[in-house]
Amino acid sequence: PLSLPQRYSVASSSDGTRLAAAAASTGGTGGGLYLSSNGGASWSLAPGVLTGSVNMQAAALSSNGSVVVGVVNGGNVWISTDSGASFAPQTGAPTVANYKSVAVSSTGQKIVAGVQSGNLWTSTDYGATFATT
Repeated sequence: PLSLPQRYSVASSSDGTRLAAAAASTGGTGGGLYLSSNGGASWSLAPGVLTGSVNMQAAALSSNGSVVVGVVNGGNVWISTDSGASFAPQTGAPTVANYKSVAVSSTGQKIVAGVQSGNLWTSTDYGATFATT
């Protein structure tokens, strides 16, 4: 099982096999995006995503788990389109924003990220570009 001091959100694929958990750091450690491909029996940090003192706020998955999105408070939107094998920060949305929530469509094509006291940023192309709504 995953044991972290502060988890902000969890997400699941439609069959419950793939899971993602967004965790905030405590004392500069433990923050990041954690993934499971076996229903939570084991977990690992998402590769290439900021870890340690990061405050990952929210996570979302497409229905089959192929698209994974995490948002950082004071940071970026991080997206994987290969079931979490690799991640990249998206440059179309603000790169230093207080992200608080994220949602992904069943296919992963549409992504909405919410910023505290700000706009909603939406993508209709798997996170390649974002626009405010």
